[in-house]
Amino acid sequence: MTDSSDEYMTDRSDVTAFEHMLNYVSEEAQRLRVSTVVVRCLQMAVDELAQADGQSQKAWPENPSLH
Repeated sequence: MTDSSDEYMTDRSDVTAFEHMLNYVSEEAQRLRVSTVVVRCLQMAVDELAQADGQSQKAWPENPSLH
């Protein structure tokens, strides 16, 4: 049986890894000129994960540039 603190650490590192992947995907989507709506949704997902993980940093600008 696993300790609940071990499960929490695994869950937290999974969330952090997923947050990093979403950051990368949103940056690449922006670079590839994917629709602004898609990029914005990815960036909001990163922000939500950061808040859920206890890190309340904004991962995207207030006024993203349109293309």
